[in-house]
Amino acid sequence: ILASPVSVEKMDVQFIEQATSAEFYDAISFKKGVQVTNSSLNLTSINTRGFADAINSRFVQIVDGMDTADPTINANLGSISGIGELDIESVELLPGASSALYGPNAFNGMLIMNSKSPFEYQGLSLMTKVGFINSDAGGSDPLGIYSARYAKSYNDKFAFKVNFYYLGAQDWTSNDFKTDRNNPDSTIDLSNDPNFDGVNLHGDETPISINALGIGTIRRTGIEERILLDHNDARTFKASAAIHYRFNEKIELIGNYRFATGNSIGQTNTKFAYRNITAEQYKLELKGDNFFARSYVSISNMDDTFDVGTTGALVNEYFNPSQRPDGTGWVQDYVFAYAGAIPGIAPNNHALARSYADRFMIDPVTGEFAPNFQEIVNTVRTNKYQGNPPGSSLFANSYMWHHEIFYEFKQIKWAEIIAGANYRRYNLFSDATIFNEAPENPEDKERTKTHIIGAYTQV
Repeated sequence: ILASPVSVEKMDVQFIEQATSAEFYDAISFKKGVQVTNSSLNLTSINTRGFADAINSRFVQIVDGMDTADPTINANLGSISGIGELDIESVELLPGASSALYGPNAFNGMLIMNSKSPFEYQGLSLMTKVGFINSDAGGSDPLGIYSARYAKSYNDKFAFKVNFYYLGAQDWTSNDFKTDRNNPDSTIDLSNDPNFDGVNLHGDETPISINALGIGTIRRTGIEERILLDHNDARTFKASAAIHYRFNEKIELIGNYRFATGNSIGQTNTKFAYRNITAEQYKLELKGDNFFARSYVSISNMDDTFDVGTTGALVNEYFNPSQRPDGTGWVQDYVFAYAGAIPGIAPNNHALARSYADRFMIDPVTGEFAPNFQEIVNTVRTNKYQGNPPGSSLFANSYMWHHEIFYEFKQIKWAEIIAGANYRRYNLFSDATIFNEAPENPEDKERTKTHIIGAYTQV
């Protein structure tokens, strides 16, 4: 750490055990120069340099030499894909650009997580943490974290370990219905403005320009996020197993398997309800005191996830389309009501015009929708190129293979020289919900394939 040419912030076992946060991952925010963004209870984005968004694909996270980024979206799913707390030996944070040794996307920083060796840390460990999450919008809800680890060594030649981790809680409830995304610094309540786009309202993102009657720009009525979500659970389950074999004191062979699944809320320009997402990693590594050769595969699956913003827009379109081919629809209802063409509705009143256009929308008491809500969130967006009504569900089944070698020339005494190379292959498929895989003939859809080769040396 002291000899490194770059700044390294290190957290050891003692620091992690004594951290006052519910999860060690949140303790990273205690380090200097770290910016942390939480889009969900179990989805934390880390940044240490430059600009970043809520998922920050420009910050690399490594677990035992494996890149934990989801192959489909090339972003880390927070602590869902990290290590369970009982198995962490150390965490190293490298603020700033690390591209020279860790690849072209590592220019916002790196987080390197190292797990405990079953040779050095043996036996059974159990941990539980319980508490409550309090919020003005959601009240008080319980939080529970449960973890177990077991490791055993035989004759200092063969060792294995298994780990289990579970987090369950109610996520935070987003409830900012007064702030306009287009005027976030406004000190007045703009929620009654016809052109209002609420921060935690969905379906009101698209502006509609109406030249008649001096109406100007309006938007569809936004739907509260809590209504569109099927549930608000934050859940993480992680399991891992590893087998270690020592040929001698310097050379060790490691086989590793990691599995993670969970529910969470992700955010970019809209919000995504991650439901039962899964991530798997298989690794085989041979390492010595001056070299390593590793090969691993990362697999991601996304089936029940849906776009919350798109869901809001579709709910609006399902109950009353903005404009049908014959010109009727929500916009026409709004214009007619505003013009005073509807009996019993006073003209030149935006609130009354909106209320009339929304008359088939949602019962404000029961919250029931005019369309079938589950049909929308369970329908993949690929239906739009098959002539069927679109949905808001996302799909992904992607693979990433990574092969890497490293060597340190210890036989050279007058300088410290290292060299390495890697080959990475992506095989991605989203059923046209994320990537453009929508040909004229749906049967011809192909997977997206990318190959990356890199090499480096340092003297």
